[in-house]
Amino acid sequence: AAGHHGATLGPLDPTALFYLRSRGLSAAAARAMVTYGFAAEVVSRIAAPDVRHRLDLIVRERLAAHA
Repeated sequence: AAGHHGATLGPLDPTALFYLRSRGLSAAAARAMVTYGFAAEVVSRIAAPDVRHRLDLIVRERLAAHA
């Protein structure tokens, strides 16, 4: 799809999704939280604090738009 990179991810962890849904989150919010967890792990590896912070904000903004 336009705007997407070539990398693909497997399905989101169904156990994590079930747990979040059982705590009252919507399906979209649960997916966003699990996705953020994955993205935050990757972003945390960036050495430059200003770049790491900016990417974290971008990830949060994009996930909030889909939740």
